[in-house]
Amino acid sequence: MSVFNGRGANVWAQFHQQLMNSAGILEANGSLMQPMAAAQRVEWDSCDHDRNLWFKQDLANTVPAWGPLYKRTSTYLPDSYKTFLGELNSAAIARSSIPERSVFKRLEIHRQVLQSQIDLLLGDLYKQWHVYVDQSPPETAKPLRQWAEDLGLITEIKNKRSELKGTLGAMLLIANQAGGELKTIGYALSAMGAPGTRQLMPFSKEVCELGKDFWQKYYVAAVDVDIFDFRVDSDPRIITLGGGAPETEDFEARWESPVEQGWCSFFDPYGRATDQSNAEYFKSSITNIRITFDNIGAFEIVRPGWFKDGLVRRYVDSVNPNLFTRTGDLPLVPTGVILARGLQIDIAAAEYSRDYFYHRHEFERGGFSIGPFSFGVDGCTTTYAETEVTKTETGLHIEDMSNRAFVVGVVSERPHDWLVHKPTPLWMQVAQQLGGVDRAYTALESAHREVSDDCNLQRITSSP
Repeated sequence: MSVFNGRGANVWAQFHQQLMNSAGILEANGSLMQPMAAAQRVEWDSCDHDRNLWFKQDLANTVPAWGPLYKRTSTYLPDSYKTFLGELNSAAIARSSIPERSVFKRLEIHRQVLQSQIDLLLGDLYKQWHVYVDQSPPETAKPLRQWAEDLGLITEIKNKRSELKGTLGAMLLIANQAGGELKTIGYALSAMGAPGTRQLMPFSKEVCELGKDFWQKYYVAAVDVDIFDFRVDSDPRIITLGGGAPETEDFEARWESPVEQGWCSFFDPYGRATDQSNAEYFKSSITNIRITFDNIGAFEIVRPGWFKDGLVRRYVDSVNPNLFTRTGDLPLVPTGVILARGLQIDIAAAEYSRDYFYHRHEFERGGFSIGPFSFGVDGCTTTYAETEVTKTETGLHIEDMSNRAFVVGVVSERPHDWLVHKPTPLWMQVAQQLGGVDRAYTALESAHREVSDDCNLQRITSSP
């Protein structure tokens, strides 16, 4: 009997539970682990310290998407954290009883406007800068500051930064006198602009080679692991997926979102999905999957200075709760990663599927994925040259020969779980006013049936 049940969500639930067991993770107090939808190779294992810094902050400072599996979003954590601090400061001022509350409120509004203007100016500047660097020959490209000054982009940013600095200073004078939460929040806001919280880093290999005059600043964040030690240490762990294997019971339900990532797929050398009928047949013939890691571990994400651990948890009920919903600015805060290396996968499958898979990999150079692990093309967990596939009596043995580490899971805090009063989604509010949630689902199903009936009628009338 196949290990898969329908979409394969049961196998993801088994993988999730056993991945936590292997890495020694316990989910508690709003902390949740998301297996990677697509395992990401660790790129901070080069000899280039500055590029390594950029890769680490890129992972640590990206807000994950809400869902059972980890997927990247385009949301930059420092921006979301600034939004939270701004809302928190406005709320703290509103409930304060200090004599300077009126002027403090005006200063905070002005601070938020200045910060927004600076962020927009910098965002536009860096977009233009990336295009300029990509299109300019290295020998003629101007350093970032010179290029920006020649376009007249520096003066306005510099003036607004000076005004923001003065505004923050004036606010701190009031906050220091008031003490309490106003002082705490004031120091958190000022920390975002403190020296050393951002460093120059190269966003690409080409920019790295041009030198530091061509780099831009990013908020410092890192993963607390010596990746070179991790690549030589050995502490094997085995994950077995199949009938009776332990699984996380509410794997999808706690996100109110289904798993959208299949467990097996085939693709061509260009990464395009292909041959899906055989992929489904291959999946249906699998009776057991055994995944072995030569080393696996969970490691903390560190954001020195600028990100105040515990501040979000402490004041989560003091701001608009929609900030922490699926579509809010701060749905998740990544706090750790699970790294692994020395991947081996043993698949028990029917003879036809085994032979087809082996021939496809060896002679047609077709890529494939098993759960979060992909093999065969650029951007995969492992390339063709680093993947060894052998036939066994019961199926297939797949081994990663690269000895590179990869990210297999991300641990995040979900502030929504800390809320005392959780917001009701707008659609549910409307449905409850008009007869209940079930009636909303029934209305949608009725509309779908009409479309289905129309489709059936079209097939009848179009028949020869």
